[in-house]
Amino acid sequence: MFDVIKQEQAIALTMAQQKVSWLAAVRICKHLSRTDAAKMLNITPESLARIEKKEQISTPMRSRMAEIYGCSEALLVCPTWMQVRTA
Repeated sequence: MFDVIKQEQAIALTMAQQKVSWLAAVRICKHLSRTDAAKMLNITPESLARIEKKEQISTPMRSRMAEIYGCSEALLVCPTWMQVRTA
């Protein structure tokens, strides 16, 4: 549990520092460029940018992203404590 909280805090910090969405911050924290991540997901970088901006991903895409990013699917969903602050 503590590890998840630390990961969420690091993602939130990246999100604030780089002014990016939660999904983009997860990718950045996992040290992946948008181009590299898109290539591994078999989509264009522009498509990944749209997904990250909207923060709405299908279940199959979330599973693929979690596998590629090396994290749980739950980490790809912005936590409620962040949604309250950004709403």
